Amino acid sequence: MRKIYNHIKLRVFKYFEGSILSEMIEICGVLIHAKPGFIDGVQKELLTMPGVEIHEATDNNRLIVTVERVGKASLSDSLSAFNSIPNVLSATLIYEHAEEI
Repeated sequence: MRKIYNHIKLRVFKYFEGSILSEMIEICGVLIHAKPGFIDGVQKELLTMPGVEIHEATDNNRLIVTVERVGKASLSDSLSAFNSIPNVLSATLIYEHAEEI
């Protein structure tokens, strides 16, 4: 996870909060479970989503995914989008981190 965090730390986005310019790092780790035999299709769909990176696909149809949140997108929107992908059984938040630099 440290390797992933260091990678994301280099990719900082800026947003306005009131009149103050803030720099934020925000990353979420998600475990996605796909139906057997459909993991390739789920991976293709995930890769079309902005800020999503797949780090591992296991033999038991699970994907380890990170999401770099951009702008004001909410975590619940990301999880809902994952769960709406055909043949996804579940998407579970494993880790979330946000900090100002």
